[in-house]
Amino acid sequence: MQYVIAEASGGQFWLEESYRYKFDQIPATVGNQLVFKKILLYKDNEDIFFGQPLLSNINVYGTIVSHFKQRKVIVYKMRSKKKTRKKQGFRASKTMVQINRIERF
Repeated sequence: MQYVIAEASGGQFWLEESYRYKFDQIPATVGNQLVFKKILLYKDNEDIFFGQPLLSNINVYGTIVSHFKQRKVIVYKMRSKKKTRKKQGFRASKTMVQINRIERF
């Protein structure tokens, strides 16, 4: 099993080939190719490589599949005995990315 732990979109993600992942909004069009270069860890069947802090000889290639919004999260604030209530909704914009290949050179 081959996987990497990469830094992308403000977080760290465990990425494997041919899987789809949800990232925060990436400003690119659907079908564009992405290259993840901030790799923190790489694991092949036998080998494990740790970056200190990053690995420079590994790239992860992916394709943007779609842009969408997550389910609505309701934010409700109420101060008891003061008759103040505030209800808001929030939907985060996300991007679905499919990982095509992990390349070590």
